Amino acid sequence: LGGALAETSCIMMANYRFRDNIGTVSASIGTVCGLGCMAGPPLGGLLYDYGDGTGLGAFFFPFFVFSAVPFLITAALPCTIPEENAEEEQDTSA
Repeated sequence: LGGALAETSCIMMANYRFRDNIGTVSASIGTVCGLGCMAGPPLGGLLYDYGDGTGLGAFFFPFFVFSAVPFLITAALPCTIPEENAEEEQDTSA
């Protein structure tokens, strides 16, 4: 359920931001989400095996890692997404 909500919100925001390339953006998001669904179980299994030596426990460690990664990625988002007003200012000055 959470993955579906995240994918839907990403598609809506990206389609609003990149109106000229809706098909390409939607296909890219679908590809990345599909790759994440394929890579998640093997990575979770590896983290489960590694989790015994961490002190957090084998069961808890994959959940801890996969919940911390989105927070780290979210911190980098303001640096990677261009502001919408900057493009509008360039268009009006030309």
